[in-house]
Amino acid sequence: MHPTLLELGPIRISSFGFFLLSAFAAGILVLVREAREEGWDPGQAVDLALASLIGGILGARVGYVVVHWSAFAGDPGRLVQFWQDGGLVFYGALLGGVGACAIAAGPAFVARFADLAARPLCVGYAVAMLGALLAGVFIGRPSDVPWGVEVGGAIRHPTQVYLLVGSLGIFGVLRSVRVHRSSAGQVFLAFLVLQGITRFTVEFFMDPEVAPPAVGPLTLAQVVSSLVAGLALVVLLVLGRRGLPSAHDLGLGEGP
Repeated sequence: MHPTLLELGPIRISSFGFFLLSAFAAGILVLVREAREEGWDPGQAVDLALASLIGGILGARVGYVVVHWSAFAGDPGRLVQFWQDGGLVFYGALLGGVGACAIAAGPAFVARFADLAARPLCVGYAVAMLGALLAGVFIGRPSDVPWGVEVGGAIRHPTQVYLLVGSLGIFGVLRSVRVHRSSAGQVFLAFLVLQGITRFTVEFFMDPEVAPPAVGPLTLAQVVSSLVAGLALVVLLVLGRRGLPSAHDLGLGEGP
C-alpha cells in the first residue's frame, strides 16, 4: 500500500485524495464529450455536474459517517477528512448528486442529465479505484491467485482492480446505448443495475474483516446493491413497456 502519494513538510497528499480529484477531472472531461455528442451545451452540463458533485460529496460522506458513526464519535474533526480515510459511500453520492441536480435545474431535467452522466460516472469510478488500491480501501481476501497484490503482509484479491475493470466494462456497455428523447432515465437505470451486480459480486472477494456479514451471509454493501439493482431493474422494465415523456413533450428541447 502507498496511502501517501507525496509529502512536502507538513503538507501530505494522500493517494486516495489525489485519485479522487483525478476521478472528478476525468469524469468532467468525458461529460463534456458526451454533452457535445448528445446536443447539450457543454458549459451548462458542467455547471450541473459541479452542482451534482458538491451534493454527491456531501451525500457520500454523510452516508459513510452514519454507517461508521462509532469511528467518528470520539473524533469529530475526522468528519470532513474524506480525502484521508476514503470514507465515502457510493450510493450516498448518487442520492446527493441527484438531489443537487434537481435543485439546480429542476426535477424535469434530472432523468436526462442522469443519462448523460452515467458514462462519465463509470470513468470517474474506475480512476478512483486506483486511489483505493494504493490507499488499501476495499481490501480483498487473502488469496494465492497469480494476479494478487500484497496488502498488509499478505497476498490478496485485488478487489479494487475488479471494481475498476467492472466499471470500464459497464462504460463499454453503456457506450453502445444511445440516449433517445423518448427514453429519459433508462441509461442511468441500466447503469444502476450493472453497477449493483458488479459490487454485489466483488463483495464476495472482500476481506470479511472490512466487509463483515450484515444480513445472513451478505454484507451491507451487498444488501444495498441488490436492493438498488433490483429496484432499478423493475423501473427499467416498467418504463420500457410504457415509455417516458420525451423532452419535446415536456417542452424542454434538447438540453437545459
